[in-house]
Amino acid sequence: MMQYDQQSNINEGRTLPDASTEPGISPRFTTPMAATYRPQDAWFERSLHGLGRAVDLTIRKIGQILGFVLGLLILSLIIRFILIFFGLTSSLFSQWIFTFTGYLMIPFDNIHAPIHYSGYLIDLSTVIAIIAYGVAILIICRFLQMLISRPSRIW
Repeated sequence: MMQYDQQSNINEGRTLPDASTEPGISPRFTTPMAATYRPQDAWFERSLHGLGRAVDLTIRKIGQILGFVLGLLILSLIIRFILIFFGLTSSLFSQWIFTFTGYLMIPFDNIHAPIHYSGYLIDLSTVIAIIAYGVAILIICRFLQMLISRPSRIW
């Protein structure tokens, strides 16, 4: 009787978990369990997983925003360098850039005196500030990536 029930289930396209999947294969091999029958994680584990994904997303967005803001600051320092290089210091735009970037230049003021070269002025303090803020951006972005990366095995 049991053999008849298993054979009829095979013929209809349905198999029992302990029934053989092919007629010629040993009955110890069974069909794989469907994903819907997989036991679900506990609510606590699901909530921790969701919280981890939310923290990952938040850290990624913070990194993107910091990268964007610090990129704008470096761009303003580059504009400051170009304005000083060509001697364009009397316009309102250049005064606004000097006021805006003045706070960024406080740690780097008078590190090196400007160099006069064929009528142009090279401000090395601004170049050093651009390099220092660029390195700071790289360090911050790498640190944020380390916070959200999954540990990998080194075997």
